[in-house]
Amino acid sequence: MVELANSIWADGPANSPSEPPKYQIRQWGTWVESLVNLAFSSGKGYTTRAALYANLVPAANDIAIVSGDPTSGNDGLYMKVGATTTGSWTQLTDFVPGTQIVHAVDAGAGTPNAIVATTNLALSGSGAQLVRLDIFEPSTGSPVTVAFNGGSVLTIKTAAGNDPAAGGLTAGPLLGFVSGSTFRLLSDQASAAIVAAAEAALVLSEAARDDAESAANAATGAMTTVIDPQFETVAIAETYEPVVAPTWIRTAGRDSVESGGATYKLEASEPAHEGKFPITTFGGILKWYGITKTELDASSFGFGGQAIQDAINCLVDKNKGGEVTIPAGDWLVDGQLSGDSKLTGILVPYSTQIDPEKRIAIRFSRGAVLKANDNDMIMLRVSDSFIDVHNPIIDANGHTGVWGSAVVPEDMDQTTTRVDQSYVNIHNPFILECVEGVVYQAGPRVAGPQDSACFYNWVHGGHIFNCTRGIWRKAGPNANAATVNAGGTIGVRIGGICNTGIDNEAASGNSDIATGLESINDGTSPHATPTAYRVIQTASTGADNNDNVLSQPRFESNTRDIENANSTTMIVDAKNLSGTKCLFTALPKAISSSSAVLAPQISMGGGLQYQNNAYIAGLPLAILRVVGRGIELDSTDVFKIYDKGHEWAAFALTTSNVTNVDSIGTMLSKYQRTGGFVEWHFRFRFDATVNNVDVVINLPRAAETALYTTTASILAMHVPLFIHDGVSDVARWGVLGATTLTVSPGATWNASSSTNEIHGCIRYREQGV
Repeated sequence: MVELANSIWADGPANSPSEPPKYQIRQWGTWVESLVNLAFSSGKGYTTRAALYANLVPAANDIAIVSGDPTSGNDGLYMKVGATTTGSWTQLTDFVPGTQIVHAVDAGAGTPNAIVATTNLALSGSGAQLVRLDIFEPSTGSPVTVAFNGGSVLTIKTAAGNDPAAGGLTAGPLLGFVSGSTFRLLSDQASAAIVAAAEAALVLSEAARDDAESAANAATGAMTTVIDPQFETVAIAETYEPVVAPTWIRTAGRDSVESGGATYKLEASEPAHEGKFPITTFGGILKWYGITKTELDASSFGFGGQAIQDAINCLVDKNKGGEVTIPAGDWLVDGQLSGDSKLTGILVPYSTQIDPEKRIAIRFSRGAVLKANDNDMIMLRVSDSFIDVHNPIIDANGHTGVWGSAVVPEDMDQTTTRVDQSYVNIHNPFILECVEGVVYQAGPRVAGPQDSACFYNWVHGGHIFNCTRGIWRKAGPNANAATVNAGGTIGVRIGGICNTGIDNEAASGNSDIATGLESINDGTSPHATPTAYRVIQTASTGADNNDNVLSQPRFESNTRDIENANSTTMIVDAKNLSGTKCLFTALPKAISSSSAVLAPQISMGGGLQYQNNAYIAGLPLAILRVVGRGIELDSTDVFKIYDKGHEWAAFALTTSNVTNVDSIGTMLSKYQRTGGFVEWHFRFRFDATVNNVDVVINLPRAAETALYTTTASILAMHVPLFIHDGVSDVARWGVLGATTLTVSPGATWNASSSTNEIHGCIRYREQGV
């Protein structure tokens, strides 16, 4: 390998400047001569780079020279890349071979300490040319500057890097080269012998870095190679200065060898993503390299939430799909502003294409944890379709208002653009201590009408732990926006310190299968009564909230197991479901339990409540039957309730629902089915408060007076009764009102002991509600 020019002519100590070895100068010059011969024997010449770039007819690896271009740095040696009429030109040097020594003349246009010089050829901006500068008059001060061809002002430095002393530059020739913002002399001002030797050596030397074999390979297009051994880090790779940029560069790591290594490919321009770095060739040409693979290690982009984001953006930029792996470790995630009120930690951005071939997968290695570093943020916002997330561990890390994962638009509030988030699968998540575990929301309905889609999204297994709400199927941003539909969960456990398990506020056709809902018994937000599974009747946007199925759930230690307000909901084969922990403002289409006979609390239109095998007084009686392990519908879709023994539960008679009694002794009150009717049979003893005042019984439900007839002389409906007034037994009629039964004594009631007794029966239609 030929040494660099900077190494051959190194300055050395100020008091002992280095002498260039002549054998190295000969090696360097021989390579440049071969390059010049090659260029002038087989190349083509152009006066501007634009003219060269306009000609793609030359074949691959043809050589061309640009000389005389008015733009600094455009002159030089070029090589054709690609077949004839296609491809492009790549610049090998930013000077014309054979012009490594340029003559500059100080005609006296400047001053002794601010020299103005002109050259017969354009100067290389990389310093690859040697300049003979003929000074018009001696310098008189320090520092001294020079400007070539009206260009930038350069400060003249000695070989040791110092400003020349006043008068140190005498009239006559100097040798040097452009180095950044300085013009560097090749020998110290006081050493004439060193200057003479340098001048003799430079006549034989022309700029380049690699040996003749490397240059020949470059000229014939044989540089499609991977650099080996690889560079330790990206920072070290950036310092590489080849004569010709290779097609591939490998690194063992990004910031250290312990982080993710990668293979980078030479790009035509700077990539838009962050998986990139530049190098500068020996000729001063900036070249960009970018990661091309679609299986990415997030640590190849750094460490933290931004590194994961950069890896995802790299795949999005390639528009090919792919996979991002997150190595073990705590990945701290900062929140970034989004279109709505929630910050976003990591975003899978929306794409207008729903293309399964461009699916992106995000895989968390064992021990990889996302930890929030801000309040009020969505840790992982998935706003695209066909996304797979595997084994995520997401921790709110003590911050408030944190959502674990959300399959929602980039702006949840916008109402003008259709966006779709569908076919998103989250596998085996562990989400802890977030205010929301997993959130789903469709985008807006826009003119057309067109629904934004949020369907076929699933959570497979995993544990949502100590989250205020486990899964929230959230309403969209405007009227009639679509519901979250046709998705669900399989084998997910939701529990710990929770208020709500699964909340179906805008959901249709979702199936939650084998879900564990445990210890959901904390707090009053988002719901006053902690509830494991909740379905409202209609979404707040007006969309249907129908046909959701809860299959084979397991309930344990919840304040309320189920709250349902939609008659199309189905509860199938529930484990440990407690009837005393259910609130149905609409009866499910089906409900069954494999481990208990249900006795649910039911409210129909503000009517019946049936709880713990007893009817609550004062409400109409809907007739619903629990058969074996479920609830039965008859052919007219009317529900029937029976307890396990097919006897109706007792309606207790007390001094609060019977007037003119001080106490009630022996009491019998029950329902039983007779043919197509249900009858309430009652019998009780009591101590009357006033012996000649009627006793009024409040009925458990409004009477169906059409089932009774009037007497000849009294229009009011009557019920046959048997009474004992403390003296004798007598058959009497009780006056039946809408909600009461009034009973008069045969003579007078006994007001001193519980010897009074009333027997009777009220009949209701079995399907009368």
